Amino acid sequence: MIVDQFTDPQHRLLFQLKREFPREVLRAKTASLDGKSVPSTSFADQDSRLFPVHSPEQALLSKLYAVKQAAYVSDDVMGRIDKALDLYGVDWKDPSEEQVTKEAEDESSHYLLPQHKALLVKEAAHVEPVANALLSQRYKLTMPSVMKAATGLVKKAAAFNLPQSSLPTDIYKYAGLTTCDVGVLADWVEARAVAAPTKELRSDYEKVAVYLSENVPHDGILREREDLVKIASILENLDIKAKMAPRYGRTLLDPVETVFNMDKVAEATATIAGNQVPVRKLQALPTELMEEVLGPDVMQHVKGADGNADPKQLIAMMETLPADLQNIFYNSAKAYL
Repeated sequence: MIVDQFTDPQHRLLFQLKREFPREVLRAKTASLDGKSVPSTSFADQDSRLFPVHSPEQALLSKLYAVKQAAYVSDDVMGRIDKALDLYGVDWKDPSEEQVTKEAEDESSHYLLPQHKALLVKEAAHVEPVANALLSQRYKLTMPSVMKAATGLVKKAAAFNLPQSSLPTDIYKYAGLTTCDVGVLADWVEARAVAAPTKELRSDYEKVAVYLSENVPHDGILREREDLVKIASILENLDIKAKMAPRYGRTLLDPVETVFNMDKVAEATATIAGNQVPVRKLQALPTELMEEVLGPDVMQHVKGADGNADPKQLIAMMETLPADLQNIFYNSAKAYL
């Protein structure tokens, strides 16, 4: 331990502690103790004159070393170190535990479903097998979970600069990025009405069909993601009441497949500083980068109900930025695009 006169081994220990725990407080130089003039009360271990606590820096270093050597430090000594830290007003947090927590948080950011620690995507090679796993397990997950995972996977693929073809079309459907043939949608809604177990549920499905008939665009194609997600959510709620889930993949498409029923991916683009940029690439940009250039308040305005950047809002926001800000943003982000 660091005691009276610093010997070579003690210097090596200090260097090791500073290297392993590079916190700002450990960068401060520590003063040596003169063993002849310093009272024993300057040490937590007064009998052996070990673990100096004469300054906040020394007390913290003593705590760090005591933690590393916990098997050899008595509770009394540890208690005196803690008391000294408390008197100095030092808020002790074990850096090694913080590092473990940080690593765990960093690891969780790679999960598409972090709450379940499921579907880990840390590199490009993980994209295809995770896509297959998600599709094989989709009927065991809730629709919001599947859509969240699929959206995250599309972002990951874009961040890894993978081509659109690297993901199965069904992933883009679950990410809400394909369009809807209203005729196909109406047929599946009618099939649900026929299979509905009660008159009330049959009537509810028929109301959805009426809504579609009154809001179909001239080409019979629905493209607005927000509207399509709402329709899928309505169908999911009705399907839960009607206990339709066992039919999925057999005699009935699930709500997302029912609504996002076309294979063509709606590849939206935004014009930024004269450059056409796929919106999926923008959605895959690090949040820190977006907020650094545009500000967190602006980014809040483009988030959809699912917490992800809404493509329509993102395009509108990007294309209305002043020219100088568009240039700054594009130059900052082009390495990712």
